Amino acid sequence: MSKSNTSALFSSVYEELEVIENLDIDSIASQIMSIGFECIRCGKCCRGSFGDNSVLLNSEDMTLLEKQSLKDGFVIPMIDLSDKEQWQLVDKNGILHTFGWMLKRTPDMDCIFLNNNSECQIYDHRPYLCRTYPFFLNNGKLEVCECEGLGKFISLEAARNLAVHVVHRKVVELMDTIKIYEKFLESGVVLEERLSSDICKASRIIVYDTKGTSEFDLSRL
Repeated sequence: MSKSNTSALFSSVYEELEVIENLDIDSIASQIMSIGFECIRCGKCCRGSFGDNSVLLNSEDMTLLEKQSLKDGFVIPMIDLSDKEQWQLVDKNGILHTFGWMLKRTPDMDCIFLNNNSECQIYDHRPYLCRTYPFFLNNGKLEVCECEGLGKFISLEAARNLAVHVVHRKVVELMDTIKIYEKFLESGVVLEERLSSDICKASRIIVYDTKGTSEFDLSRL
């Protein structure tokens, strides 16, 4: 990544962070109330057959999962090697590199924590993406994903609590982005793009997160 690209990245992230930190929680809560929402525990957002169910983890998610001994075997690097036409980042030795972590999924692409009754087995410790679904912030604007629970009544208290989580999630994500790329720049590693189809001998991956770098055995994916 060039210095100019890095400067542009940090500048845009800090600009968005300033916008998010100045959002009116009550205004976000009012929008949520107008839209309406109640989780009906259908489990569709956790199943791969209903669309992209990737659960990207922020630093607070990782800390919580580690405290509950739910990291090893349940968390994998944020990378998709199934699409052979997708570009990946590699170093001069052909070792894969990526940024951040996500929840592991079953061979059917369902969340690994979803049981046969469509219940989340870590509901009280679920990641922020799950806590705030189907809402998220995009450039300071509230956006909504498809969900069976939309349009249902939500109280002011519940809407405000959800709004707080939505805003906090975005702040953490932006701060994580800054910290992760700082760790990457400290490493001094030069990366290039290659198609997944060209990476056939890779056995491990370097993962950058807010704590630094770690290696992950690709056979565990």
